[in-house]
Amino acid sequence: MRQLYNFNNRTIECAESIRDLGVIVDGLTFVNNVVSKAYAFCYVRPILEYASSVWKPHLLKHINALERVQRHFTKRITVLRHLSYEERLACLKLDTLECRRLKADLTLYYKIMHNLTLWPIDRYFNMAVHSRHSRLTEQ
Repeated sequence: MRQLYNFNNRTIECAESIRDLGVIVDGLTFVNNVVSKAYAFCYVRPILEYASSVWKPHLLKHINALERVQRHFTKRITVLRHLSYEERLACLKLDTLECRRLKADLTLYYKIMHNLTLWPIDRYFNMAVHSRHSRLTEQ
């Protein structure tokens, strides 16, 4: 049964999925769609990383599913095939996709915190000022 909401005397249906800037968010199947797309195209990383700050996976099975795509493509390099995934990444000077998502998130947070985006900081972060010193001073 679909949930209905009322706003400004209008009835709004709850959507199963929504598409915004090419990102289809529909709950659990989003990561599967990204993984399937990435295996089908030659420009894998842009597909795996597009808008990742919005849809960033938190379940280990989704993180591993995304990482398997890069693992698969690095294994196709014949001279590196015998190496472990971590060794292949080191030889190619690549980070894991999880690390790249973390760097993208931190970059976005930095830009918001330093007013380098159009997004106001107070809308996304609650800033707390601590009045206590973190170190105890001897008297």
